[in-house]
Amino acid sequence: MVSKLLRKSGSRWTLGIILLLVSSGASANSLSLSTVGSSSSQSHLETESSVQSILAGSVERLLSSGKKSFLTQDHLGNITVNTNEAGQRTGHQSFTSTGHLDRVEGITWERGFTGQEWDRSTDLTYFKHRLLDTSTGRWLSPDPLFAVAKPKALTGKQGQSTTAYAYVANNGVNLIDPTGLEIYSTKSMEASYASERTGQHNHPTRGTPTWYMSADQRSGFEVSFNRVGQAVYNQSGAVLPDSTRGTAFVMNREGTIYARVKEIVPARGQIQHSSFLAGGDVAAAGMMSISGGKITNIHAQSGHYAPGDRELGNVDREIRSRTRGRGARQNYRVHRQTLGQKIGTAFRRLRGAFRRRR
Repeated sequence: MVSKLLRKSGSRWTLGIILLLVSSGASANSLSLSTVGSSSSQSHLETESSVQSILAGSVERLLSSGKKSFLTQDHLGNITVNTNEAGQRTGHQSFTSTGHLDRVEGITWERGFTGQEWDRSTDLTYFKHRLLDTSTGRWLSPDPLFAVAKPKALTGKQGQSTTAYAYVANNGVNLIDPTGLEIYSTKSMEASYASERTGQHNHPTRGTPTWYMSADQRSGFEVSFNRVGQAVYNQSGAVLPDSTRGTAFVMNREGTIYARVKEIVPARGQIQHSSFLAGGDVAAAGMMSISGGKITNIHAQSGHYAPGDRELGNVDREIRSRTRGRGARQNYRVHRQTLGQKIGTAFRRLRGAFRRRR
């Protein structure tokens, strides 16, 4: 148990931190009491157990005299660089493709590989649902999806690399698995829509402004599923309104789904697929048909992201994993890109390339 006490001495406040570490048994640690003042940056711990190491790191950060540190992540979410308020690098670390800590200097935070928590005592990384042995790139327990998925769905293009224990199908350079249950790679917005990111976010062909949402704004459109399998807005609990191929959705790399009917919102702009993540990368995008609150169809329709089989598979697996075991079987159909949509995507890419050359 850690308790923090503030004591006033004259005109100064002193931060006292009391560490009580108690355990039982023949080899139990004795009670350790350490009180640290604001002018000190060290604490005495009697053993080198992992629990005490974590507490020591917490004490060090609490006594940093209000100095701020900034952590930088790479494209996979790995915490790689630590800088101070002046922008000077004070630490760095790197990881192998399987998540093993390759080298570290000046970073003592417990999270690192794809932002997940590392257990120093076991050298395992915690991914919410499963533990990963980063020295081998293998999970300690099998993916539960393998218990319900058809064999045909588990082979495909990735072949034997897709096993119940392999981390992201042995492709840790490009893919991530935020929860230990799924593999969600991301896709950038099509280059022909890049002009949306500047000025008033005007749509490149329609000229109307696109609403680029902030984190607070998009949270109102986060989708979850109730006990009977209806899609509902997470904040309000309201069931998504019926629509025929009119509800735009995207999913981020963590598996969070956002959805809203495509329409013009006064004083905001037009809702497009790029709206929800403000033009950022997505793991899936498309259009939904909804009837009675339930998804009936998912279409690969998004000019901004041109979703393919991989993106549709991402959102399909996420929805089914969320509703599995609730007695709410999902009967929607997934419609892949038609030949006309593929031709349209190719045409937009050529047109965008031509405009950039001009």
